Amino acid sequence: MPLQIPDPVLGAWAKGFPAHAAGLRLSEVAGAGLRLSDLGTPVLTVHADAIAHNEDTVFGWAAREGVRLAPHGKTTMAPALWQRLLDAGAWGISVATPWQARVAVDAGVPTVLIANGGDRRRCGP
Repeated sequence: MPLQIPDPVLGAWAKGFPAHAAGLRLSEVAGAGLRLSDLGTPVLTVHADAIAHNEDTVFGWAAREGVRLAPHGKTTMAPALWQRLLDAGAWGISVATPWQARVAVDAGVPTVLIANGGDRRRCGP
């Protein structure tokens, strides 16, 4: 089942977007004629060809080695990218905090792993 990808209306909370993007839905940004130079820095860009290459490389290796993956979703916090990883063969998505886990569960990720070592002073004797 596809994840529930949020499609919020951009406002002042949408750090990095120019003021004239306010009022657009996130799904409308790609067709809005924005240029990379319109965005505040630092900015993350995603290149579909590079993502596809990385997915093929990592999941190809995992299949050959008999390894199942739960890639870390915390860095992007992007359900659309999580969907790609799940479609590529991930058994779940890992995150670091309960808040991030809630975002993943709310998006519909079927298996969420909180991969957080916690405070090492509390681990062990």
